[in-house]
Amino acid sequence: MPFRFNLADPWLFVGIGTILNWPMMHGKVVVFGAGLGYGEVTPRWLQHARAQWKFYCVRGPLTARILQLDPGVAIADPGLLVHRYVPAPQLPRSGSIAVVPHWATADSRCGDALARTCDELRYAFVDPRHEVDDILPALAGSDLVLTESLHGAIVADALRVPWVPLRIRRNPHTSPFKWEDWCASMELPYEPTDLDVDEGTCAALQRASQSRGFLSHPLVFEQRIEALEQRLHTFIRDVTDGLFNC
Repeated sequence: MPFRFNLADPWLFVGIGTILNWPMMHGKVVVFGAGLGYGEVTPRWLQHARAQWKFYCVRGPLTARILQLDPGVAIADPGLLVHRYVPAPQLPRSGSIAVVPHWATADSRCGDALARTCDELRYAFVDPRHEVDDILPALAGSDLVLTESLHGAIVADALRVPWVPLRIRRNPHTSPFKWEDWCASMELPYEPTDLDVDEGTCAALQRASQSRGFLSHPLVFEQRIEALEQRLHTFIRDVTDGLFNC
């Protein structure tokens, strides 16, 4: 989420999420892992961002390519750091399946219908609007996560739980770009299962649950974690050295 260092500081910190279009022409922005996926990248904004913003890393190679950044800046979504900075609950795997909708789906009638289907199938419906302390145990204790939410996949991967991407046709807020961006950063394909909440939801979820799911390779995962931590340490050093005191 975007936030300011302090009330007197003109710098804006933009971290996890598909939010790079949100600050737009803001004068000074620190980017740590955010990505593109919504809105338009105009030549004027691109010139401004490249000249005025400080990029430590972005979510993936697609974002880096559009912003004309060094490919080395494309690391991964920093949500992966939950693996190191928020201890995963030490729960035995229950063999359960968790379903995570996009927040817009959860906030709609489609979300209600999906929740009822999960109850029927005895899958755990994980509402992304709930508290982190509720979401982490639900994902960590599952054997498979079916997720329309990109960060459902990112957190599942961070907790080393296989995941399957879902695509609900009625949700206009989803973005294939952001999925492809992050999957490319983790050297994974983006192969979603399509759902129509009005027809065949139960069968589609059951079909998705038969998949082994996706999980980034351990070496790729550790490399991305280490690269994110190195950039985080660089950012902390720059803050300590007063780089953002102007």
